[in-house]
Amino acid sequence: HLSETQRVELFNVLKAQDKLVGLVKYYWDFNYFAQHLSEMPRVELYTAVKDKLPGLVKRASDFHNIAKHLSETQRVELFNVLKAQDKLPGLVECARDFDYFAQHLPEMPRVELFSVLKEQDKLPGLVESSSDFNSIAQHLPETPRIELFNLLKEQDKLPGLVNYEWDFYNIARYLSEAQRVELYTAVKDKLPGLVKRVSDFHNIAQHLSGTQRVELYTAVKDRLPGLVKDSRDFYKIVSCVGEAQRADLFEKVKTRLSDATRVAEIARLNENHKRPREPEPLAASATLLLQRQQQANGSQAQDANPPEDSIAARVKRRRRG
Repeated sequence: HLSETQRVELFNVLKAQDKLVGLVKYYWDFNYFAQHLSEMPRVELYTAVKDKLPGLVKRASDFHNIAKHLSETQRVELFNVLKAQDKLPGLVECARDFDYFAQHLPEMPRVELFSVLKEQDKLPGLVESSSDFNSIAQHLPETPRIELFNLLKEQDKLPGLVNYEWDFYNIARYLSEAQRVELYTAVKDKLPGLVKRVSDFHNIAQHLSGTQRVELYTAVKDRLPGLVKDSRDFYKIVSCVGEAQRADLFEKVKTRLSDATRVAEIARLNENHKRPREPEPLAASATLLLQRQQQANGSQAQDANPPEDSIAARVKRRRRG
């Protein structure tokens, strides 16, 4: 209920009376102060209570609630104290805990946190879903990601992590090409069953090689025509597969779609090895077509009735001639 100036005045009085240390007994006490202070008083608060902060961190979320009010240098200092006290393994019990730490740290301490957990053999146990993999991998450079993936592969956990198309996507987007091949090999028998919609096929196929896409298409080709409702659906599939698959799908859907003309246009462009523009939704396509027709009609009218200055210019040129 105070202005910023008044808050700083109150803070300075408490600091002058040496009361800050006694007032900060839990992480939320630090949070209560810091959320109402500007940067400079926060630095002074941190300096006053920094020796108490490691003891206030009982869970990863405690680190998160303190660190969000600290500078990067202060966060790293707090992290290093927790690491020196060997508290990190006990604070990270799930992938969300890893995220609570990593989102506030630069790359080097993130890698150190990963290494500590790897030494304690805790990493595979943190990953029980593709979202868990995502929560950890998003904070790591390529080499630790490869290590994490290999640990999960060695423990045969990959098939159990992929139960929906977004699970495959969550993992594959953080992998190198070689690792994607390994992921595909581990879960390929599950993938056809994950394709319930056109977007499912697209989200999986975009992370596959050409050969793998053909294999997936072949496994679900009898179901795909029933999933294709318009040219956008058609585009999402044919933009991921080869010429033979495009021709196969086109023959199965060409006569029953509401925008069959656009489907045929996409198919022709693909046959000529040109990448088609993704189609607009049907309503937008109709509006765009009307606008283009109006523009074309306007251009024709202009050509039929050129402006007077154009006629005058032609007369002047003839006279000069």
